[in-house]
Amino acid sequence: ITEVSFNLAIGNVGEVVNITSESSVILQNQDGARTSTITDRQITDLPVASLNPSDLVYTVPGVVSPGLGGGFVQGSDFSINGMRPRANSQLIDGTENNDLGVNGQAYIPSLREGFQEVSVLGGDNGAEYGRGGGAVINLNTRSAGNKYQGSVYDIIAPSALFSLSSGQRRQGLTSVPRSIQNQYGFSLGGPIKRDQLFFFGTFQASPFRTSLAPVSAVVPTQAGVNQLRSIYAPGQSPNLDRYLSIIGSLRGAPGVRVPVPIGGGRAPIPFGLATAGVSQPVNDYQWLSRVDWTPSTKDTFTFRYLFDDNNSRNAAPSAFDGFGVDLKLRSQNFH
Repeated sequence: ITEVSFNLAIGNVGEVVNITSESSVILQNQDGARTSTITDRQITDLPVASLNPSDLVYTVPGVVSPGLGGGFVQGSDFSINGMRPRANSQLIDGTENNDLGVNGQAYIPSLREGFQEVSVLGGDNGAEYGRGGGAVINLNTRSAGNKYQGSVYDIIAPSALFSLSSGQRRQGLTSVPRSIQNQYGFSLGGPIKRDQLFFFGTFQASPFRTSLAPVSAVVPTQAGVNQLRSIYAPGQSPNLDRYLSIIGSLRGAPGVRVPVPIGGGRAPIPFGLATAGVSQPVNDYQWLSRVDWTPSTKDTFTFRYLFDDNNSRNAAPSAFDGFGVDLKLRSQNFH
């Protein structure tokens, strides 16, 4: 064992407190607008079922839902500062995106990778933001820089992960109707000419499938069809042949009979209620392209194009094949 001895000198007691003052808060003194900003990370990471970035305004103070009755607008539906949803103004890159019919969004965005910022002007806005007394929602589309960047994604939302809503419980449902929505897409952006010319593009497909929707119609029972055929054999009555070809294999329930008289001293034809299942697939395709040109530090030129193609089969369903109404919608927005 080795012992080492040394002496420690007693030092002086000292204390130094440095206080610095600097202003890190930037006061907005040009107008009285109250502005909130939703960033690109919030847009891509926060769970929003509709993928509409405008729905993230509910994270901003003072924004509430208009209630079960809704605000009777298209797209994002919210109330701010006590104003009706129809008082809000919707913009994309500072340009008009207001539906002139029912108000709300003319183009309803759901591109997950298409937007980098949502600006919410909550009130007391400048004169350039006229038109409405509510909020001004400005969606800024994504642009590229000097690095090539891209993404690939797939969002799967099966009904197996859903729970019954209060409205579905009031309807007496014990399980969620089967459905699956698969939203997948990609994005790519980068320089065409470094520091001056840039491109960005993104595409998204959103197929939606549900279980068969029940539809009903009043048609002859099997006994009624047999009675009609006993009166007119095939080929004798073109109208009857056409009618029976339309109803196909649908037959009215014999337990609920609705007799339809045909005159001539003949017995009435028994009709009943028939129910069939109709598929209602929805396919939605959206894409965005943007080019930015900065020839100098003082000048920037931007071209942006948004496209949305929505096809809903049997949007107004019918029990008869070929009589359902399909809904085809196309929206375009560019500047």
